[in-house]
Amino acid sequence: MRPEIAAHELVTAHATGVLVLALRLPAPDAEDALHAAARRYEVSVGELATAVALTASGAEVTNRRLEAIVRSEWGDLLA
Repeated sequence: MRPEIAAHELVTAHATGVLVLALRLPAPDAEDALHAAARRYEVSVGELATAVALTASGAEVTNRRLEAIVRSEWGDLLA
């Protein structure tokens, strides 16, 4: 497995876990929500997953568009 694929899968798994807790959904449904939002906003799942994980940890999301997407999709659930 290439390292960039492993990193992408790791960040997606982390963001899925965050959404499982925030949305109280089973993991497959939370991952589907992440993928659906990425498709709607035409961003990569990895970028959005990173923004979700950063937001949930209280870190700054430097990409304002991704920050706005996370806020729009999950609002105060991740704050």
